[in-house]
Amino acid sequence: MRVLFFAFIVVCLSSFNLYYKNYEMESSEAMSNKQELVEELVKIPIITNDYKHIERSLEVDDFLFVKKGMSIEEIVGVLGEPNGTTGFGIIRCYYHLKDNSAIIIYEDDNGVCGIRHCFFENEGQIKGIWIMDPTTTQ
Repeated sequence: MRVLFFAFIVVCLSSFNLYYKNYEMESSEAMSNKQELVEELVKIPIITNDYKHIERSLEVDDFLFVKKGMSIEEIVGVLGEPNGTTGFGIIRCYYHLKDNSAIIIYEDDNGVCGIRHCFFENEGQIKGIWIMDPTTTQ
């Protein structure tokens, strides 16, 4: 009787392990497919930590009001919340523009210190230009 009980436990554990491995594989496959779908639908020329779709039509000129030392809250008050964040270590917020380019807001202890416009160039290469260079004073 003990042998049958032990065999039953082994079969149950083996089945559970097999089910869990399949579930884990399906979950990681689904996440990979979801990420590919998001990348296919939303082409942003930066590596993002997250993305939130917000219905609006921002352009580069919409950021010309930003001055060094402004707070992110002031920018959010005018343009709305950012689409997400980018960066590792130092996290920066970004806005997705209607032409599928992006604006990254750089901050330091004194507030906004730089703005970078990132876009796709020929052949899908990513290019970035400073609208407000953090190495200069303004």
